[in-house]
Amino acid sequence: MNGTDGTTMGSFLSRSATVYIFQGDACKSFHIKYKTDSSVRGISTYRFVFPQSLFASPDKNADNRCFCRTPAHYEQCDGIFDLGPCQMGAPLAFSFPHFLYASNTIRGGVEGLTPLIDKHESFFDIEP
Repeated sequence: MNGTDGTTMGSFLSRSATVYIFQGDACKSFHIKYKTDSSVRGISTYRFVFPQSLFASPDKNADNRCFCRTPAHYEQCDGIFDLGPCQMGAPLAFSFPHFLYASNTIRGGVEGLTPLIDKHESFFDIEP
């Protein structure tokens, strides 16, 4: 296990830090990296984002190799994170909103989605 539950961060966070967050439902630690300075209600923050490769297929992100049940068809898991291996085989998955960064194979199965980075990127604004 690596990281916290994401509700607390250490003191004196730097822009160069990689922050690890353990997500129990996924049985996995995810990481976020600094993107830009930001502010929330007048409080200066650092905006940290999940990397584009977070839910990438194992051929693009080897850390996800245990979470793709169709290794012969990696495009079927490129853009989603299969929670089944951690949830007794249940058909559950994570993705970015609107399947941002997902393969055309994934996005093509759903009509009406328009993934846009400025609207659908997941982020944390953290007061350093």
